[in-house]
Amino acid sequence: MRMVSITDGLQVWANAKLNFYLEISGKRSDGFHELSTFMVPVQLNDVLEFREDTTGAIKLWCDSKDLSTGPDNLIVRAARMMQDESKRPLGAEIRLFKHIPWQAGLGGGSSDAAATLCALNHLWKLNLPEKILEEKATKLGSDVPFFLQKKAAWCLGRGEKILPSPFECDLSILIVKPIFGLSTASVYSRLKIPSSPMDQAEAPKHFAGSGINKVNENLFNRLQEPAFELEPELGLLFEAFRKAGAQKPLLCGSGSAIFALFEHDERALEVAKSLIHGTARNFIEHTFITRQAILFLRQLRRVVVKITEVRIKLMESGNDNEKLQAFCSITFDNAFVIRDLKIIEGTRGWFVAMPSRKLMDRCPKCSGKNQLRARFCNQCGCKLPEYRGMGRDTNGKQKMHADIAHPINPECRENIQQSVLSSFHAEVEKSKLPGYVCNYEDIDHDFEPASYADEKTKETRGYQTGDPT
Repeated sequence: MRMVSITDGLQVWANAKLNFYLEISGKRSDGFHELSTFMVPVQLNDVLEFREDTTGAIKLWCDSKDLSTGPDNLIVRAARMMQDESKRPLGAEIRLFKHIPWQAGLGGGSSDAAATLCALNHLWKLNLPEKILEEKATKLGSDVPFFLQKKAAWCLGRGEKILPSPFECDLSILIVKPIFGLSTASVYSRLKIPSSPMDQAEAPKHFAGSGINKVNENLFNRLQEPAFELEPELGLLFEAFRKAGAQKPLLCGSGSAIFALFEHDERALEVAKSLIHGTARNFIEHTFITRQAILFLRQLRRVVVKITEVRIKLMESGNDNEKLQAFCSITFDNAFVIRDLKIIEGTRGWFVAMPSRKLMDRCPKCSGKNQLRARFCNQCGCKLPEYRGMGRDTNGKQKMHADIAHPINPECRENIQQSVLSSFHAEVEKSKLPGYVCNYEDIDHDFEPASYADEKTKETRGYQTGDPT
């Protein structure tokens, strides 16, 4: 799961999962099955956006018309739980961009529910501890608690007991979803519980620090046999995997998707091409090549951009906005420039504000564009509604600006903050020397200071490092 700030809200990437091992040892008195499964998050994501709704309603929109957005949806149920916990009339507008196939055994619905719990805890500033979120996740579904902790884990009991387990075998994963889905309940109804289940004490040893061959040897899913009985075409897809060169294909959870592991992306792609052009092509709906989520994110973090230059333009003394101390530009890797960052003196010291633009809307009479702050239309002169735009900042004030660029993680924010403020203090000292010349205009010929006269509200923007409020 990955969460980032967007204009007026949050965006969350909810991971799918794979079961590398799934054994079922019996049925419990509560009707659930006693299981032991090793689940791994993979980089196949649904994308959810969360914004506050001032009416107190929970509104869910999905880009797929085939998926229910009513009270039975796990996202809505999770949001209702958080709403009840808050004991306040909080509302949310939720947009779901569905990429994880459903009824595939990939945990998309459970992952979306976990994302909702985390996002609304943050968006509504509930500050609920992890234990409370885990309790709510367990009530929503057996897989939901797994998605809260964002890493590979052994899941025991009915799935709610989570034991994080290091797993960093760098694999390429091919996932194929057939044109049909499978009901989890239907698969479990055909399950024959083994009289001698596999040794649960030995299983974790096979996946700890193992290479791809060892992992492939120990892949196992007790639900594969009943799923194949329920839908015989799954057996045909399984054999197509084997003929195409997959070492050990396996059913994803309760199905209907099947996956296989490879050492390199190129080999996974070869097998995928063979499948979609072979005898099984008529019942293949989706094909994905992906990687383990935690490794994928670490590989992204290795791509580090370096700040190679910072230029500062100090404001003249006596400027209209006394808190605005300077403008600056940042060059990354001598290749990319972001301009018009601002250095502002807040109540707790200097901080860096990211570049932004003034928000606009259209006149209801003539459709002319006007700033949200405008009281009259600059085209037809009619009076505009007093309260326009629904966005609010962290202090509940109406937002008048939208970000043009901003960092999306604390490390990047801190790097920018330190580099800019260091250059700012150095520029202040240089400005005291005879013959001082500012070099900011060398790259900023179109600088228009008047357009930034009103920056006082920027102190309240939540993404700033060293928030002065």
